[in-house]
Amino acid sequence: MTNAKLMTEYLGYAVKMEQNVYTLKRALSYVTHEYKQASQNLENSTYYYNRSLNALESENVAEFTKANKQLSKKKLKIPGILFIIFLVSLISVIIIMSLKDIVNRDILTALIIVPLILTFFLWPVLPFAGIIFLRHLISYINSKKEAKKTYATRQMQFTLENESSKKNMIAYTNQCKTLSANVKQLKADLNSAEANLKQLYNKNILPPIYRNLSAVCTLYGYLINGRCTTIEGHGGIYDTYAYDLKLNAIVCKLDEILESLESIRSSQHELYMAVKEGNAISNKIYEETKNISQNTSQIAVSTTAMAMHQKQMADNLSYMAWWKNY
Repeated sequence: MTNAKLMTEYLGYAVKMEQNVYTLKRALSYVTHEYKQASQNLENSTYYYNRSLNALESENVAEFTKANKQLSKKKLKIPGILFIIFLVSLISVIIIMSLKDIVNRDILTALIIVPLILTFFLWPVLPFAGIIFLRHLISYINSKKEAKKTYATRQMQFTLENESSKKNMIAYTNQCKTLSANVKQLKADLNSAEANLKQLYNKNILPPIYRNLSAVCTLYGYLINGRCTTIEGHGGIYDTYAYDLKLNAIVCKLDEILESLESIRSSQHELYMAVKEGNAISNKIYEETKNISQNTSQIAVSTTAMAMHQKQMADNLSYMAWWKNY
């Protein structure tokens, strides 16, 4: 049978190790989430950086130059055709008239009649067709100039975006490296802390039902505060725990503890302190890691995480030294 002194000391180590696991799990969750966000940002910036500038140029030309060119061609088509018909007819008349001395008069009349009629009827329209043609020709030229100007502006914008994406990609790459190093460190420390806790529980001093942060803190509180002086039987720590649980005087589930932490400040003070300290340390690890990853290109691990690493190692060494005496 375990005496109260041994159980008090044992639960003291259990509280420390459970708190270490809780703190490291929480910190790892936060830093892992930050790492995933940074990885997504890196993926996005890499995509934008790797976009081909030639493809952007093609898009630029297609969107501006082609549209303006097609529009101008439609407007130039009708007056252009009229002008060409008139020009061909006029040249035909001139050529045919130059052959009047060597070509039969009837043949000459047959040859000249069509171009002469076309020239006659198109002559009044020609000035208007010419004016329309010139106006749209000028519009077409201006459209091309505007397209080139717009192209140059967009090209500059694309270049700036590309440079910005390159800077972001470098920054997010460094950020991911730092966060990855911290995630790796926290995972290793958590594995070590869980192994230490498992080793402690494998001594089978504490029944499995009480092997969690809430229970060990509550049982430890009963002993150090003098509410209980025995382990087994009526009024012992197990009996008192079951009694308080039945009356809903204590909270056991972690999510409920986190939702109403201040409400257990008096009733489960040791649990309150363990969770509060764990929250503060994990938050500090997260903030330090985030700050390092965003403000420096060096790969470094949070000083608080390193301190936590040293703490959980010291707690385990202290426990092992204590256990050798029993």
